[in-house]
Amino acid sequence: MDRDRRPSRTDLLAAGGLGLVATCVALLLRQSSYFGDGRDIATLVENGQVGYHHLLYFPLARAAAFVVSPFAERPSEAGPLFLAAVAYGVAVGTTWLTLARVGLPRPFVAVGTALLATLPVAVFHATCIEVHGLQLAVAALAVHWIGRYGVRHESATCRAKSLRSAATSAAGGTFVPDAVPTNPPRAPSALTAALLWIGLTGAHLSGGPWAPVLAVVACRSEGRWARPRHVVPAVFVLAAAAWAWFETNGRGSTGQGFVRAASESVLHLTADGSYFVSQYLWPFGAVTGLALAIGLVRLVRLRGRLPLVEAACLALLVLFAPFAWSLHLDEQGGYFIALAPVAVLLVTTTAARVSAAVASDSNPRAALAPRSFLWLLVALQLAWSRDRLVDWNERFAGHEWVVPLAADLGEDGWVLTRTYPEARTVFYHSRLDAMPFDQGGPIRVSWEDVRPFAMGLVDQVSAGGGRGAILDSLLESGQPVHQALVAELTERFGEPVPGRARGYLLFPAPSGGPEPSAPSTGNESTNTLPRD
Repeated sequence: MDRDRRPSRTDLLAAGGLGLVATCVALLLRQSSYFGDGRDIATLVENGQVGYHHLLYFPLARAAAFVVSPFAERPSEAGPLFLAAVAYGVAVGTTWLTLARVGLPRPFVAVGTALLATLPVAVFHATCIEVHGLQLAVAALAVHWIGRYGVRHESATCRAKSLRSAATSAAGGTFVPDAVPTNPPRAPSALTAALLWIGLTGAHLSGGPWAPVLAVVACRSEGRWARPRHVVPAVFVLAAAAWAWFETNGRGSTGQGFVRAASESVLHLTADGSYFVSQYLWPFGAVTGLALAIGLVRLVRLRGRLPLVEAACLALLVLFAPFAWSLHLDEQGGYFIALAPVAVLLVTTTAARVSAAVASDSNPRAALAPRSFLWLLVALQLAWSRDRLVDWNERFAGHEWVVPLAADLGEDGWVLTRTYPEARTVFYHSRLDAMPFDQGGPIRVSWEDVRPFAMGLVDQVSAGGGRGAILDSLLESGQPVHQALVAELTERFGEPVPGRARGYLLFPAPSGGPEPSAPSTGNESTNTLPRD
């Protein structure tokens, strides 16, 4: 990683082709289940949502839904899936260009691109409805910009030092100014840095910690501090983005709550290391941990004089580590997906450096070891990625009754469960509406006290007029309140009958839209589960 090489036509064609293939593969592997906020996102896209604390996501998701609407039965779901797949393709293609730009041999460009394409976090979020996949593409563009200017200016500095040294020797110890290059590379653009940061935070607010790293890269020119270009336009663009965020996000209240929670969690550091492993390491096939270790070792060996690109990568890995240790958020690594191109760049360039160092005429095979190790990681990541997709979509707890239940009820059906986990399973792995009626512990109230509220919930969940069902766990709970609830449901909808599988009973006919048992405010939603 010691020269700035403009990508050749072959590199451009390879990047475009790989990006297109990656997009098609992601669309073919699209998930049948919802994940995280996926079901809510599809509903909001269908309802024309624009404002959100992740500023850019819904405008792009709605645009994607419009593009696929002639071909999709449900554009509100197909649009976000298409957006995630395209973002994945952009990230894969950009990674090829980045590794080529920093001067790596083509075999390492290929294995580094494969390393990113097979990361479990990248594959998972490229195939589901969630906001995180978009940030992967923007992060890949940001890393490309960091690599472009970092390597260019480090190379310019080395060339200048070499020329100064040669000129001084030739002149008998007298420095010759004309030996210094007269056309140094242009300084980075503050406007580009600002747009990248807006893209990172607009895709997801977790892009905030990128700000100091992008600012440092923008202010480094030829190995020294310098004023970047386009400072004034950058200030105006940042101000406009801030205004848009507050105006479209209800004065920023939701986003501020997320930022406050993240900051407080880091300050207290109360969590154990399980989330660090499950969110920072495992979804990345441990590539983030390997990159962090490489960066710290290089920092010690070089006594703090890291090249700009390596310093930027290490800074990002370190900045995000406390959040991974503290935040109790299980998003399959989504909150840290922007680190994927960072870790891949650092690991791949280090492998190329080691390969060049151990190469010799007497043992040429030694140079193959680092690349072989990376290909082994790629193979392992493929297995991990497959397991994650299969576990979430096919091997989830409750699959033995959720799948036949959805087939029995159709897409407009509803189901009453006893526990919240049962309702979440229905919510994530079908299009059915679900309502839990037991939050745990003994019930110390009478049916007369809770009847208006309970039947109001039934009216809400069955308002669509579809067929209903009730789980055996609620039928067999033994709680008097639940027994009274079942009796009233039987009187209203009929005696429940068996379905295709065990674990639930079906009401014999659609509800037909009963009169509400409790006053309606007009603001109810069939999304009955609280979201993260």
